[in-house]
Amino acid sequence: MKKIIGVLALAGVLTACPPAPTQTISSIALTCTLNSIAVAATTTCSAVAKDSSGTNLSTQPTFTFVSSDTAKATVSSAGVVTGVAAGSSSITAQFRAVGITISNAVVLTVTNPNAAQ
Repeated sequence: MKKIIGVLALAGVLTACPPAPTQTISSIALTCTLNSIAVAATTTCSAVAKDSSGTNLSTQPTFTFVSSDTAKATVSSAGVVTGVAAGSSSITAQFRAVGITISNAVVLTVTNPNAAQ
């Protein structure tokens, strides 16, 4: 008794999906809800990556937020700035990748409403 093994042949052409379009970051738009806050108050800064024509990228990267003077204002990884003491601090949003660093900064003023006039 012989066994017959069935073979199924598929006819057709396999095609690969085209790669997703590459988006290049040309600049970062950085805005804060407020540009002046009181000691202990907060404001939120947000960053948006843009291409060379100024259009927002469809997929946004992760940004790093940094305060130039943490004695005046601190900033969280989510862009929430907290006033620490009267003065000013530059808040910077930065994107880093292999061989590239793009950043933008805004100056935030911290006031102390309880200070003697």
